[in-house]
Amino acid sequence: MYAPDKQQPAADAAGRRPTRVAVVLVSPGLGGTERRLASLTRYLRHTDDKQLAFVINDELLGLLERVGLTIECESVVLRSWFGPASAPAERLLSLASRAMRKMRTVANHLLLSAQLGLVLARLRPDVIQLVMPSALLMFVPYLLWNRAALVVSLVGELGFLPSMSVMARWALRLNLGRADMVDALSAELRDLAVVEHLVPAERIRVQDSFVECDKFVPASEKVRSVVFAARLIPDKNPLLFLEAVPELIRVLGSDVRCFLFGAGPLERAVRSKIAELGIGSYVTTGFQANIGDVLSRSMVFCSLQGRENYPSRSLLEAMACGNAIVATDVGMTHKLVDCRTGIRVPATSKAIADAVIQLLDDPEHALELGRAARELVVREFSPERYRARLMNVYDDALRARDTGQYDAG
Repeated sequence: MYAPDKQQPAADAAGRRPTRVAVVLVSPGLGGTERRLASLTRYLRHTDDKQLAFVINDELLGLLERVGLTIECESVVLRSWFGPASAPAERLLSLASRAMRKMRTVANHLLLSAQLGLVLARLRPDVIQLVMPSALLMFVPYLLWNRAALVVSLVGELGFLPSMSVMARWALRLNLGRADMVDALSAELRDLAVVEHLVPAERIRVQDSFVECDKFVPASEKVRSVVFAARLIPDKNPLLFLEAVPELIRVLGSDVRCFLFGAGPLERAVRSKIAELGIGSYVTTGFQANIGDVLSRSMVFCSLQGRENYPSRSLLEAMACGNAIVATDVGMTHKLVDCRTGIRVPATSKAIADAVIQLLDDPEHALELGRAARELVVREFSPERYRARLMNVYDDALRARDTGQYDAG
């Protein structure tokens, strides 16, 4: 299904048409990468020499719409074989054997891959950007004969490389081997890709991330609250955050407000942990369509990832909203969180609770850290900077395809 962009750039006076770019964003869930790229379309659609089309699956499009995000450029929607399942169907599926669930996933995967191949053949793009986990789609025959420059975007999922299936790893290696340029979210991902011999260093560009500081702004008055917002998966450590809450209540009193927002495989474990700790009346949970409304009024944000907090989308949004940060001291977190913007801690409930208590007990200091955090993201993580780097990646990929030469990144 097409949703044409009425502001598509036309050919210039010399008759040169704009570079056609197909951004492939196919994912079963909604995370920072998906939200970031959907937000970026506000800026991509106005480029002078690039004509972009987003190829997206219907499940992801529905999730984006649920949080108020739309694709603001030409889009093509891939239809799932099964579509959104009804509640009874989901219950039956949960009772099905692992083999049956796997067959369902593979069937849907193959259907999406076939649709994607047909769509790309129809769009005839000059550049194809595959965003993880779209890069795992099995449409290698199309890529082998297609002459489009290929950009593969690596995001956090590469950290799970050791646990990927043999077929998924094979597909990833094939796509990376065909790639003219690789767009890595962080230097850590770049280094991992090089160490794993997935792609040479000269073909990788580090992009970082961005935040829309015009949408994420501090409220005029802050409340005594702490927020955790992330996908509910083990690496994000939502249960660790909950384990710190009883100490917060004991020291700060029952008026402190705690929020845990997100969805994912650990939802049931989160509910069980809240009941086990007896903190149900102190913690607000669930899905928050507009997280900016809460972040703008909160004072402290916790980013507790196990491997890397940099450059987390939720973390950048919290900083833009003027939150002081408590973050696990892992990876390159220090590039965002230092003594000027927050506190880095080891991944223990006591260390997290102590840091949050320190900040909420001294609101003036917390507000000062929050102001510095916003200044940092406004200066270093604007959409315009990210857009300019991405346009350069497309140009580098075209140059590499035509000349076989790779400039230093």
